[in-house]
Amino acid sequence: MDRSRLAPTVLMLSIQSSGWDAVTCRIAALGVMEYDGEPKVFKVKNVKDEKKVLKTALHTIHYADILVTWAGMRLGIPFITARSLYHKLDPSPLYEAIHLDLQRYAREKMGFEEHDITTVSRFLGVHRAVKDDKARSSDTQLCLQELAQINALFRRLLPLLRRTNPELAL
Repeated sequence: MDRSRLAPTVLMLSIQSSGWDAVTCRIAALGVMEYDGEPKVFKVKNVKDEKKVLKTALHTIHYADILVTWAGMRLGIPFITARSLYHKLDPSPLYEAIHLDLQRYAREKMGFEEHDITTVSRFLGVHRAVKDDKARSSDTQLCLQELAQINALFRRLLPLLRRTNPELAL
């Protein structure tokens, strides 16, 4: 493998919503974090604020080479796409990067069925840091925790990801 190439920009994405029906539900918080970087979480206060948060997030996502999610293929990306279109925003940055859905990867490469991120994390020895019970219930805190878990799972799976996905140049 040619190690002289620049490393790709890997961006973790987390979304908290009031549900997954894009017609009746909205984004509550959206978080992004570069691999092993500092997380940024954007809290949505109302529908008008949702447009501003989506615009900021899509701008950030535009610079990613690899987008890493948990259940993003099934839930997060379609929901963000629909909500972006509702607000007359272009969701194409979501599709410019290579999407690595760790839930799908865990199912396909390790045989996990419909387990949640916490179960898979515990099994692999990647535990979620919980600060306190009150903060844990906030959308912002849930987003931060999920970003940390996605990042930790990505780090834990990196040797396997490099071997099974050499095109990612990780």
